[in-house]
Amino acid sequence: MNLRKHLKKLPGWIIVAACVITGAGAAVGAVLAGNVTGDIPVTVSQSILVSTPIIELHSQTGADLHADGAPQTIYNYNGAQVMTSQPDRYIASVGDDRTSFEVAAELNTGDAFLFSIPAKNASDQDVVAEITLQMPEGISAGLFIPWESFYSSPSNPNGNILGLVRAGANKWIISINSDAEYDLRYDLINVVISTSDCIQPGFYNVSGTIKQICV
Repeated sequence: MNLRKHLKKLPGWIIVAACVITGAGAAVGAVLAGNVTGDIPVTVSQSILVSTPIIELHSQTGADLHADGAPQTIYNYNGAQVMTSQPDRYIASVGDDRTSFEVAAELNTGDAFLFSIPAKNASDQDVVAEITLQMPEGISAGLFIPWESFYSSPSNPNGNILGLVRAGANKWIISINSDAEYDLRYDLINVVISTSDCIQPGFYNVSGTIKQICV
């Protein structure tokens, strides 16, 4: 068959369309023939979230007690007082997905201070989560529940923060009621940071994550 003779009889637009389709098919074939490599990003959501850590907060009243330079006085769920001092300078932030947080503070030898993490349970049932802290050598941390969060809240007489146990050197397991929603009285997790007698004065970072374990 004389292909050139028959092509001359075809309208020009048909020949152009055929060339475009053939070329596109070849390109797709080349792409499909190759190997697909790399990671596919997957977003995993969880119902336990945190807000920006608060340093200038008294856990019982929500009032800032540091305008006059007074020390922090915090009562834990055992009724014991925890006396700490406010850092001279500090900054706090929360991650975009509200599952991580960071506090940086200017500390000296033997200093101790407290910050509070407002928590939220976005589900309709109690959830257990794991809190992990990262901090430099010479810095130690302790977590406890303010007595308001542990004993009662407007909608739950048993409290919104249901329990907290230490699971490792810098790891804690916490149970949070479904009513928790960043309330500054009933939904707080307190973190006390203290320094050793060997650190040099300067800025120190404490970062943390909260990861849902089960419901």
